[in-house]
Amino acid sequence: SSGINAEYGGYPSDPKTKEWLSKNVDKVFGFPQFVRFSWSTAELIMDKKCVKVSWDEEGDEDEENNPKLSSFFKKVKKTSEIPRHRFYHEQGLMSMTDF
Repeated sequence: SSGINAEYGGYPSDPKTKEWLSKNVDKVFGFPQFVRFSWSTAELIMDKKCVKVSWDEEGDEDEENNPKLSSFFKKVKKTSEIPRHRFYHEQGLMSMTDF
């Protein structure tokens, strides 16, 4: 058992849910992963009961130094073919594209 009381309502405005959130908030980590942090109820409880965190900003944020997360998932076109290992050339092996 995870030690988490499973008696809660399920809706952010439900008194049981508010009570459950208030009793099960961690001062550093917030709530378990199944809690919707986007609920204003959860946000208000965290603001009231959790440790405040402030992030220092270091200089200007620009796209070059801080790329968007989505940029890591863009398809990149190959500009040139990677040279094959000499083993393939010595054995006379070639890539097969059609059967």
